[in-house]
Amino acid sequence: LWAQAVPPARRQLPGARLPRAGQGGGLPPRAQATPNNPARERQIRQAIARLAKQRIGLTDAQMAQLGPINQRSEGERRRIIRDERQTRLSLRQAMQDSAAGNQDEIARHMDRLIQLQRDRVDLLDREQQELAKVMTPAQRAKYMVFQENVRRRFEQAGQQNVVPDTTG
Repeated sequence: LWAQAVPPARRQLPGARLPRAGQGGGLPPRAQATPNNPARERQIRQAIARLAKQRIGLTDAQMAQLGPINQRSEGERRRIIRDERQTRLSLRQAMQDSAAGNQDEIARHMDRLIQLQRDRVDLLDREQQELAKVMTPAQRAKYMVFQENVRRRFEQAGQQNVVPDTTG
């Protein structure tokens, strides 16, 4: 699916490719996801960390600094995604409530969506500033692509309730 949706030139930067599931150093083999399974989540996080270190060429010291940056950023990223999803649902409901819709309510939801996009850009900027203290520009670029690939695969896998297949 990934290979079909994105042209080869835009899929990745050199060194940022994820291996296939089950290959040495890759993510765990594709399997049914178990909601709220801390051990499984830890195993997946560790596999992703190993991949990041290997593919991006990070040192142990860089990896130690990367963990806290990721935790801060990921929490806020999840909040933004959750708020955006809720705002879109509320907007859809406001538009369906009547033929003309409540224009003030629709405007509030639109304004909120725009603010959430600003929040997303601000988060990216802060995250990149922190990463710049830890990584080279080339490593940051590879890491950005790596993160996007991982997120996309988890989103796709989440729609199917499985751990992502990391076939590149």
